[in-house]
Amino acid sequence: MTVILTATILIDGKTIETDNLFIETIKRIGEKNEWKSVRSYIEAGIPIENLVKSLF
Repeated sequence: MTVILTATILIDGKTIETDNLFIETIKRIGEKNEWKSVRSYIEAGIPIENLVKSLF
């Protein structure tokens, strides 16, 4: 399973012009079938318009 989150920083109620993208890949591992992280990726400083075009 892959989870994708974006975060926008607000300063004094105004957004900055870039976003941050967090991608986490998890899967069930072991006898107890527990969720474990198998891959993490962070991309910081993405222009908001580029992120919107890529995800939608």
